[in-house]
Amino acid sequence: MITLTVEKLLDIVYSQILLHGNRRLFIRRQDEFAESFNILVGEHSPNSIFECVGKYDSVFGEHCLSTLADRLEEFEAEVEIFCSDDERVLRGFQLGFISKEEGFTETINSSEFAQPTRV
Repeated sequence: MITLTVEKLLDIVYSQILLHGNRRLFIRRQDEFAESFNILVGEHSPNSIFECVGKYDSVFGEHCLSTLADRLEEFEAEVEIFCSDDERVLRGFQLGFISKEEGFTETINSSEFAQPTRV
């Protein structure tokens, strides 16, 4: 399994900034509201670096591509990325933004995170 690392996520985020500009990120949902969760860096001493929220809770400046990039830059490239909520990973999610050209544009989704073991 390929793991999501700081370097890989930074590559994605920077390419999207280059193509679309700095956009407000949110969890794509069928309904209006989404339960928030966090992106964590590091498995053994995880650091919450970004809160993922629904479209109507997303605030530009706090929940945008450049904010995520700035926070990722503080860590070593090979450090793994995790989701704070294993249930969210199992149920599935998409995190992204709206672009005029493409509509919803995905930045990352749940399948890119380490999959929790079901017991």
